[in-house]
Parts: sequence; C-alpha cells; structure tokens
Amino acid sequence: MKVLLIGAYGQLGTSFRKFFESNGIDYIPVSRIKRENKTLVIDISDVSSCSKVYEVVRDSKVDLVVNCSAYNNVDKAEVDEYKVAWFTNAYAVSSISVICRDLGVPLIHYSTDYVFDGNKGYPYVEEDKTIPVCRYGITKLCGEEFLRYTWEKHICLRVSWVFGKGGETNFIRKLLKWAEGGVVRVSIDEVSSPTYTDTIVEASWKLYKLGAFGLYHLSSEGECSRYEYAKFVLEKLNWRGEIIESEQSFFNLPARRPKYSKIDSSKLKNTVKIDIPYWKDAVYSYLREEYGL
Repeated sequence: MKVLLIGAYGQLGTSFRKFFESNGIDYIPVSRIKRENKTLVIDISDVSSCSKVYEVVRDSKVDLVVNCSAYNNVDKAEVDEYKVAWFTNAYAVSSISVICRDLGVPLIHYSTDYVFDGNKGYPYVEEDKTIPVCRYGITKLCGEEFLRYTWEKHICLRVSWVFGKGGETNFIRKLLKWAEGGVVRVSIDEVSSPTYTDTIVEASWKLYKLGAFGLYHLSSEGECSRYEYAKFVLEKLNWRGEIIESEQSFFNLPARRPKYSKIDSSKLKNTVKIDIPYWKDAVYSYLREEYGL
C-alpha cells in the first residue's frame, strides 16, 4: 500500500502523516517547500506541476492519492489572491482528478461548508443546493464539480471549521494571538461546528477501506457560534481578558461568510462505524495535546 499525500504538512496532512506512521502505511509526502529529506516538492498551484504528479503516481505505483492541499485565506481570496485560490482549489483538483482517472487510482479530496449561503437555518445535507457567497467558496465548489464529473472513484468530504496540529494557522491560534491584547471581539452570528483533523482522517480512511465513494459531510456533533467557540477555548486556557460579542458586520471583512453552515454527518454515520465527538470534547482533546492541559 502506497499513498501520495498532497499537502502533507498542513493541519490535515499532519494528522494523516501521524496516522500513516502509526499504522505502518507507506506514503510519499508532497509539499510546495522542502520540509524533510523525503519530501517531494511540488507546488500544485503551478499549472506546470501536473506532469510531475502524473509521473510520481505512475512510476511509484501509488495506490491512493489524498489531496489535503487547499488555499483557505478567505479574505485574500476575495481580493488580491483569487488566482492562487482558483489554481489550488479548482484547477489543481481538476488536474489531479484526470491523473487519477487515467491511472485508475482512487482519490480522497476535501471541501468546505462555505459552499452554502448560510440561509437554511438548520444543518445542511449533501443534497442541499450549493450557493457560495464568497470567492473562496466558489473555488472549492468548482473543485468539487471538476472531481465529480471526472472520476467516479473519489471520496469528497465537506468539513467545517477545521483545526489540528501543523499548518500555518487555525482559528485557535489566531484567537490566542488576538488575546495578547487583553480584549477579543468575536462574531456571535456565525454558527457551525469545529472539526478535529484526527476525526477527519479516521472517517476518510474508513470510507476508503469500505470503497464507499462519493460526497459526504463531516462535522463534530453539536454546533456553536464563533463567540462560543472562542469563549470555550479561552476559559480552558485560563485567559483572564475580556471577550466581546460582535456581529459579523462589525469586522467589515472583504469576504462574506455563511452565517449558519452546520453540516449534517448522518450519511457518513450511516455508511461507516464512527464515533464523532461533540465539538467541545474534540477541541479539548486538541488543547490537551497542543498546550499540555
């Protein structure tokens, strides 16, 4: 068994590397910069990189491709980095899908709750109409569509508010940076569910082993606002500053966010046996591991 792991050093890729190493699974880590001796350097946002991916999958006799790579700076995607977001989240997915189809290799890929407009008011299921309200969401939806129409042996997991070790940043790390000033404002009217990368890896692998291809939703049990999420984290870390409830409009950000984007994991739970943790339990597990609680 050999896996090509694209985006191997981001949050999700880091959890996959830990999982593969713990289970003795051979993998090739791909990153846009050199991280360690075995790292294969490929920048999938570069249109010329497709031939390199093809050669690796073919010559290394790869059995599975896992694409954890994504551009997820929502506000920069709205303004000056839209092309980078497009090439990473859409064009590259199209190219990888064609490669996997031509070589007969299954592909696991990840999308987002931001493909929805947030107006439904209760959890989204896979069949709900997708209406992204920002450019980031558009690029992720296009990636989904390219994959769906290109290669049937794929698993696409929409996930929400992802957090985990590795990568450049996540909401919790951003929050702790903001908290250094003693006062934090966080939106009360943006609701979804924080989802741990370890849970995503477990679900992905179980779907793959079952050969259960298709589109699935995965988020932690329960839901919360960004404010509730932040308050829980800061309380667990014994922070003594002031946290203030604000509406999204207060921040005047370039990109719109869906106000309600909780996704329903029922299809996944009916397909594989998995215990999806409540969001507070998942976040606390991460805090214990990352900050030694």
